[in-house]
Amino acid sequence: MPLGSPQLFIFNEDLFFPDASKYIQGVKLLPVSHVRAVATIKMTNYAFPVYLSGDWKATGAEDVLYYHEGFVSESSRSNIFIVKDGAISTPNHDILYGITRKQVIQVAENVAERPISLDELLCADEVFMTSTTKRILPVTTLADKKVNAGRVGPVTQMLMERFRKMEAQWIADQAPTH
Repeated sequence: MPLGSPQLFIFNEDLFFPDASKYIQGVKLLPVSHVRAVATIKMTNYAFPVYLSGDWKATGAEDVLYYHEGFVSESSRSNIFIVKDGAISTPNHDILYGITRKQVIQVAENVAERPISLDELLCADEVFMTSTTKRILPVTTLADKKVNAGRVGPVTQMLMERFRKMEAQWIADQAPTH
């Protein structure tokens, strides 16, 4: 048992979803070399991205993008997907296996879960991130490099629409029947 008096900290904050314009214009991620400790477990220790937040916010980035030894894992609060020549892939190592990630894999129907190098990500035709609060959020800039000329790509748009329909169906299925 730890010494001293137990302490509990609870932070109650409003939940903000990204502005609608970010789904149309996409967002920027700032790549940083890092692997979350015990990446497969949901933790709320955001000390590292908070420490870096001045840097990524100053560049206009939405978040950081973690990579280590040349391979991409995730952002600080989201999973990452790429599209290259129509094929969809997502990292499968050093990540939290998120619920929204799982749903997008089901909606997309054909996603390769595999190691993705940072170089491959930087050459992707499309990039998007997924999380409960972001759903499918397009990434149109990585550091200072534009993805798909800074536009949301057609595969990402199609998946966003499929995901919206899946959510609407899920909500309808949950509605009470009288």
